[in-house]
Amino acid sequence: MLLRDLLREYIYECEIKKYSPRTIKEYRNNIKLFFNYLSVYEQPFMKKKIENYSIQELELVDSLLIDRFLSYLTFYDNESGKSYNNSEVGKSRKLSTLRTFFAFFFNKGHISSNVAAIVKIPKIRSKDIIRLENDEVQEMLQTTETLSGFSVHQQKYNE
Repeated sequence: MLLRDLLREYIYECEIKKYSPRTIKEYRNNIKLFFNYLSVYEQPFMKKKIENYSIQELELVDSLLIDRFLSYLTFYDNESGKSYNNSEVGKSRKLSTLRTFFAFFFNKGHISSNVAAIVKIPKIRSKDIIRLENDEVQEMLQTTETLSGFSVHQQKYNE
């Protein structure tokens, strides 16, 4: 069975689970990006179109290949030449897509293992919480009450 047929099944499953249209669109784009990567950079997938993949070829994907894909996502050019770069958050989202994609086929019995499940999620660095000091809060409140520092146009919104 061809992957494109099963891909329709996967998207239908996402719709049944009430994923938002935007999530489904991003899943579709991420999966397309993954298979484009395979067809350009990985043997034995080179020069193969996504519509010609068979489900058995998913068995050839291993965790190292997915790690290389995540590394590729740091900075890449798409097929039209536009450049993209991904932070760890973007890579995590794309890995999440692959995890649900492989889990779907694994749970349906189409593949023997879910290799995406063993790939570690990129570490996301937490940002410090920025807080205002008491005097900064007072200054901000006073500015909005007195409208000092606002242009005439801005002051009209507060009348």
